[in-house]
Amino acid sequence: MIVWSAASSLRTLRGIHCEGQPAPAAGEDGIVVGVVKDELTGVTQPIATVVAEWVDPESGRRSVRSGTDGSGVFTLCAVPPEIPARLRAEFFEETQGEVVLERGAGGFLLQDIPVLLSRPGRIVGQVTDASTGEPIPSAVITLRGTELRTLANQEGRFLFPEVDPGRYEVQLEHLAYGTQTRVVDVGSATLEVNARFSREAIELEGITVTARSARLERAGYFERRDMRRAVARFMERDEIMARDSNSLSAAFFNIPGVVVDPLGPDGPQLRESLGRGGEGCPLSFFLNGMYIPSGVSFETIRPEEVEAVEVYPRRDDLPYRYRVMPGRKECGGAVFVWTTR
Repeated sequence: MIVWSAASSLRTLRGIHCEGQPAPAAGEDGIVVGVVKDELTGVTQPIATVVAEWVDPESGRRSVRSGTDGSGVFTLCAVPPEIPARLRAEFFEETQGEVVLERGAGGFLLQDIPVLLSRPGRIVGQVTDASTGEPIPSAVITLRGTELRTLANQEGRFLFPEVDPGRYEVQLEHLAYGTQTRVVDVGSATLEVNARFSREAIELEGITVTARSARLERAGYFERRDMRRAVARFMERDEIMARDSNSLSAAFFNIPGVVVDPLGPDGPQLRESLGRGGEGCPLSFFLNGMYIPSGVSFETIRPEEVEAVEVYPRRDDLPYRYRVMPGRKECGGAVFVWTTR
C-alpha cells in the first residue's frame, strides 16, 4: 500500500480521475485508486464493485462506490482523507475482500484490494466467418495445459461453464480455417471470447475478449442478445457513447423500425415506425427491468451511466413476460435501458 500523498496536485488528479463528477463536500475531497486482484493467482478482476464506507461525525454513515474497469482498476472520488474508512470489493453482491483506510495527511491514495475467490468463472464465445459473418460449427476450443475441451455448436457458440481462476491459453481450431490462440485471465466473472476466421490471407481482428457485466448477465441481457439479434437492437456502452455522448435519445436514431419523436409528453420518445415516414405506437420504457409508465424520460439519463440498451420495435418481438405484463399501456414494442446504478 502507498499512503495518502500530499494534496499539492490534488486538483490535477481530480481532473484526471473524477472528471464529470459533482464537486466533493468539504472534507470529502480524497481520491482512492487501486486494483482488485485474486490473492492466490494475482489475476485482476474486471467485474467487481468497490465500496468505501465511513462514519461522518455530523451526518452519520456515508459511502461511495465504483466498478472496476476491464483491467480490474477502480477509482473512488469524494472519500474523506482524514476519517478512517473501510474499503471492500463485492462480487455478485457478496463481499470477497476488505481493507481499512487509515487517517492520512493528504488526498490521494493508491490501495489495492486482494480478494480470495471461491467461485469459478465461465468462458463463452462464438466462432464466425470473417467474410460472411456466418457461424462456424464444429470448431474445437481447448484450454491448453488442461483437460478442458469443447466443440462449437451449429451456431458457432461454445461454453466452458466452470473454469478455475487463473491465466489460460485459449486455442480455437478448425480444419478448414486453421488455428488461433489467445491468452486470457479468468476471474469470477464470465469472459466472452469471440473469434473471426477467414480462408483468405487477410488481416483480422482475430480473437476479441471482453468481460461480461455480472449485472447484465443476471438480468438475462446476454441470453436475449444471443437469441433475439434478428428482431431487436442491442447496444453496449462503447457504441452508445460513439453515437452521441451527450444525449441518450440521439443514440436511437437510424435504428430500423424505430422513430425518435422529440415532442413526446415526457421528452423525446421512441415510436414504432410504420414505413414511409409513418409513426405508430410508442415504445414502452423499462429502466433496469422496471416498467416506467409515465413522467420519466430516458433523456434524463446520461449516456456515460448506461451499460447497455435493447430496443424491440415491434410488440410481437418482445420477450413474452414483458409483452403481457399487467399495467403496460403502450401498444408498441419497448426500449430497455440498463445503467451502472
